[in-house]
Amino acid sequence: MSWYTSLVEMKRKSGLTTSQIAEKSGVPLGTLNKLFAGQTADPKLETIRAVVYALGGTLDSIDNARKPTPILFPYSAAALELARQYDQLDSWGQAAVLAIAREEMQRCTAPAAELAEIIELPHSLLSASAGTGQWLDDDTADIWEVRLNEHTRKADFAVDVAGNSMEPLYFDGDTVLVHAQPAINEGEIGLYVYRGDGYIKRQGDGRLHSLNPEYPDIVPAEGETIVCKGLVLGKLDYAWVVSK
Repeated sequence: MSWYTSLVEMKRKSGLTTSQIAEKSGVPLGTLNKLFAGQTADPKLETIRAVVYALGGTLDSIDNARKPTPILFPYSAAALELARQYDQLDSWGQAAVLAIAREEMQRCTAPAAELAEIIELPHSLLSASAGTGQWLDDDTADIWEVRLNEHTRKADFAVDVAGNSMEPLYFDGDTVLVHAQPAINEGEIGLYVYRGDGYIKRQGDGRLHSLNPEYPDIVPAEGETIVCKGLVLGKLDYAWVVSK
């Protein structure tokens, strides 16, 4: 294992951001960005030592770092810049970036052959709020015909988004696919009803979070319950809609 591979693996296991490593090691952030991007072929031994110690290891952890070899990093300059910016985000920002990336990867890799079959999908006539509340305690829906693919196959119904509390992932006017289920895992995004109002929010520990920091958490009052209607699978691409 090369010194570079070992160093990157140590950073991954530590859970530290590049900024945190810079603070602990005393190595400038710019130097660390180049180091972790594989752009430094022959780093100074004292730099390697400071970084390794900040990560809780020793020089033995990276084969004594005696003779580093040049690294041909396989990613584009744009990808490296995105990675650098990602490390500067807080946990909410990083979660939003990962969610968008996963959704776009699914969209880009969906087999074209799946688009041939058409299925019926209930679409709620009432919107769910990505904001301060939208009445949703009703099962009224019309039927949309949509193309079958790996996204629509998992959905039980679709609902429109009203508001901006879940930006930059979901915007006002988007339609999302929902898999009906009574509970979701912490960190996932779901459709909820609280006091008759529908919300699209991220599941927290006893509360609902918004991605937009302008909106406070929703915490149920004593004796009240937030009802989970399902897991939000992602946006419905209107190119998949045959008729509505």
